[in-house]
Amino acid sequence: MVETRVMSLLVMGAIITTTLASGPVVPLDFTTYDHPCQDGVFSSNGSATIESPSLPNSGSLSRSEFGADVYRLTVPDAEVTAMDVRGCSRVTYEISIDVLNVSSYAVTTIHDGSPDTIPISLPQTSFSPDRIADDSYDAELRLVYHGEENGTTVERTITSRNITVKVSE
Repeated sequence: MVETRVMSLLVMGAIITTTLASGPVVPLDFTTYDHPCQDGVFSSNGSATIESPSLPNSGSLSRSEFGADVYRLTVPDAEVTAMDVRGCSRVTYEISIDVLNVSSYAVTTIHDGSPDTIPISLPQTSFSPDRIADDSYDAELRLVYHGEENGTTVERTITSRNITVKVSE
């Protein structure tokens, strides 16, 4: 019984010591991941050459199958190929459906550790059924580059496409 109590106290002591050492009291960092972009996902202090941008041809608004009374907007991933990467830059993937008064976007950071081909996914957006009145909606997709060129911050549309978002029950 005494051995169990001693062992429990040793384990609790080790946990408490590790927690305090890696917390705000003693700032030791036990993590091994070193983020290549100091300012995180919103950093645009670098450059990249974006090639072969790919946007899907359509999207869909589908009624939820799991009892929720909503429509979900689904659009396939976009892809970009990043070459000559220096520092950190960003690409945003955007959709706008003017009739529904909706815009949605996703952001990806490009750095020297990024894969050559980068897929970008839009988040699923939900709509109440009373907003969906038509069989399809016109939408615009855009890929936008955020980075630096010749020491100046730029925001430039890489490619855009008009698509049809079809409604299905």
